[in-house]
Amino acid sequence: MFEQYQRWFSSRTADKREITKNLGVVLMALHITPSPNVFMVIQVLAGAIVAVLCLFGRIREWAQERLLVGMFTLGSCWMLLFGPATEGATYVLLAPALVFALVQAFYQNTPHWMRNALCLSFVLILLGQMLDSYFIYKKGVYSMSLQPFGALIFMVCALFWIFTSSLWTWYPAEERVGSPVVAN
Repeated sequence: MFEQYQRWFSSRTADKREITKNLGVVLMALHITPSPNVFMVIQVLAGAIVAVLCLFGRIREWAQERLLVGMFTLGSCWMLLFGPATEGATYVLLAPALVFALVQAFYQNTPHWMRNALCLSFVLILLGQMLDSYFIYKKGVYSMSLQPFGALIFMVCALFWIFTSSLWTWYPAEERVGSPVVAN
């Protein structure tokens, strides 16, 4: 197992690609250019934070649904924002979590800023995908940062969503769609 991590560290320090579609391109759009070694440290720290957050949920004895949604969402965000070789098409990995969050945001009493931010995230990721797939243009830092910026917005919303207990209260059986109503 440690050999796999050693190979990962070696591959990250030897990676000479200038632009991949992860958080690095968003930082470049903001005129912040961390060295490859600094970005590798950021990647490792972000992965450790995701692991600690999942462990926190386990210790707090969150419901299995909340834990699984949290792990899937935060893991997907890590892969896309901090992963070593994210491409435009890879952002489809975020679709299930983002759509689920959107449905929950409009189904529950969710803050308006969160609904708007989730919609913005969806639009940015979709727009980035459309630009990559259907238009021929000179790709630059700003156009390539659309999807990572959308994922970053989603990650902020997801953290708020996962750690706000009031957003994880399930509705009584008679209010659930498709649930039989039990007469007293």
